[in-house]
Amino acid sequence: MSLTNFPNGITSFGNIVATGLGIGNVYYVYNAADTGVRDDLVRKFGGQVYADGSRILYAATATAANVEIQAALDACVANRNDYVLVMPSASTYTLAALLTMSKKNVHLIAPGGLGRANGANNSTRVQAAAATDWVYITAASCEVAGFYIKNTAGYRGIYLGASSTAVAPWIHHNTFFVTCLGSANLPVIAGVTDSDGGWFGHIEDNHILTYGAASATMTSVIYLGTPAGMAEVNRNHIGIAGCTCATGINVGGNGSEVCDNYIYEIGVGAGSTAGVLTIGINVSGAVAVINNRIGMASTDYIAGCGNYYAVGNVGGAPGTTAWMA
Repeated sequence: MSLTNFPNGITSFGNIVATGLGIGNVYYVYNAADTGVRDDLVRKFGGQVYADGSRILYAATATAANVEIQAALDACVANRNDYVLVMPSASTYTLAALLTMSKKNVHLIAPGGLGRANGANNSTRVQAAAATDWVYITAASCEVAGFYIKNTAGYRGIYLGASSTAVAPWIHHNTFFVTCLGSANLPVIAGVTDSDGGWFGHIEDNHILTYGAASATMTSVIYLGTPAGMAEVNRNHIGIAGCTCATGINVGGNGSEVCDNYIYEIGVGAGSTAGVLTIGINVSGAVAVINNRIGMASTDYIAGCGNYYAVGNVGGAPGTTAWMA
């Protein structure tokens, strides 16, 4: 079980003791400009290294935080159950390059952002400044949680690799503030088209808001390809503003679940700020679509599946009676 699966997240335990409770190495990343956090961590761990020679502390700069976050991720060992903790900061952690998670069972956590039922607070803000996605996951059983994430316009937030190695991710309790510009903006959380990246994955309890110019378009907000079966996409809140989005959630793999999500347009009829959602949830194969709430002007709340797999969903447009299936 991950330590973030407790009521107050990883902070339920205070300072994590490495190797306790089956935990591997714990690496701390902090903003070097935050002197209070820096001084406290240096008092506790300054100069210390683990038995494998890897250092505990990583002092990031606000303008190129990717260097030290990536160094901490690279210090992790697959299957040791290592954690990289990114500490809260007064400033935004700006990423000048893509982050990659290429080792199985590694956890990238912003502990200050956890504790809410949905999404994260903005204590650990991460801004992708380069023309890339925010993080690319190519290994199995990786976790990302607790971040307030701003993407580079047109690029993904979290991208799951195009192979069976990027299975069973756990992406939860993040807030995504998504800029959309131009046409065909990429999904916020996505597996590669027609790959099994995301198989057995859990994408849960995230809060996603899009904004941009009225002419902007997006393919999907959350996308998992047809082979990515047994996935659970649950309890996400997705607000569409400032763009036209073809699909809120697209899930294709057999045995998957899409349950208890809130998907809605923002600013309908409000000119350039209006959001337009074409299809609320699109699925194929044997996918269970249960208890979702969809608010959109169109009536294409759910597409691609029969009512046998759709139970307890509610959809509605402004001024109309709610639809249920």
